[in-house]
Amino acid sequence: RMAVRLDDATRLETVAAGSVDAVVTSPPYVATYDYLAHHDVRLRWLGLDATRFAEGELGARRRFAGGAPGAARGEWRRELWAFFAAASRVLRPGGALVVLMADSAVGHEALRADELVLEAIQGLPLAPMARASQARPHFHGPTSRVFAREPRREHALLLSRRTAR
Repeated sequence: RMAVRLDDATRLETVAAGSVDAVVTSPPYVATYDYLAHHDVRLRWLGLDATRFAEGELGARRRFAGGAPGAARGEWRRELWAFFAAASRVLRPGGALVVLMADSAVGHEALRADELVLEAIQGLPLAPMARASQARPHFHGPTSRVFAREPRREHALLLSRRTAR
């Protein structure tokens, strides 16, 4: 049975705890896009108010660009933690969480997605199970030097909801 619900990915209030077998997601590329602008026509067509979207948009460029890299890393980790906390609540024990996510940059600092995910799940009932990464081109001129030594990568990360002890 399929259901479509409008919800906040950092809350998942419409989803019962332990009711989901798997979550497959591709969180935003932090500091790269303003997805609100990408979805403007779609939101109007669906008759949805963009206010909550604008306030809760994860990784929005308008909030991260121009900020201090260290602060951006911490804020992005907090945003990711909120999502992972909600996802771990709705996953059944043993359930899978697949995250497809690319590295990003703020200023002169690379934000390595695989590292940030591992940091963000600390203290949550999620365990890393597998990872596959692939070098990807980086097209943003002002931050291209960040990836000069080690390329930007896109990652497929498999996490599992730990079983109760």
